[in-house]
Amino acid sequence: MTEIALDFDDVICAFGLGIRDAVEHEFGVRVEPFKEWNITEVLNPIVGEDWFGGWLRERPQRWVDFPAIDGAIGGIKQLRRDGHYIEVVTAKPEWAEFVIWEWFGKHRPPVNRVTIVDVGVPKTEASDAELLVDDAPDNVATWLRDGRDAILFSQSHNIHEEVNAPRVANWRELVELVRMEEAVKL
Repeated sequence: MTEIALDFDDVICAFGLGIRDAVEHEFGVRVEPFKEWNITEVLNPIVGEDWFGGWLRERPQRWVDFPAIDGAIGGIKQLRRDGHYIEVVTAKPEWAEFVIWEWFGKHRPPVNRVTIVDVGVPKTEASDAELLVDDAPDNVATWLRDGRDAILFSQSHNIHEEVNAPRVANWRELVELVRMEEAVKL
């Protein structure tokens, strides 16, 4: 079976939704789903400072409370039952690493391993997994250039991005695609 590397934010954890909900709650404003990768231009004017290194860093517990992506926990369970080795590979600054462990303690996704890389370090340097599932087109492209398979997990912020890889809209589609690819290998 396949070793699968899963990104954390916006593949397993509903990061974009969580950020929008937290900002809406704290500031009493409506934040539309993010349509671009650079959410700084949307969030900094609302929070009045650097949203990531300032506002979120001072409120890391909010991140722990972000929900799982619909179907993520069950999808991971299905992939594990199918015999796949599941690794979460995520990039975080040191101040945010504990969030991963607390989130995992709360939501308990049944993964085999968690790998945290420094921001800016390619995930290809940290994992030997055969397949990457990520919402970041750059990560998917880097994985493909390394000769490995990748799937782009669709989110509102990557919907217009072109990547030479399969794209899935949700966890049901992801599990079906992985199962289909495994059946072709047999």
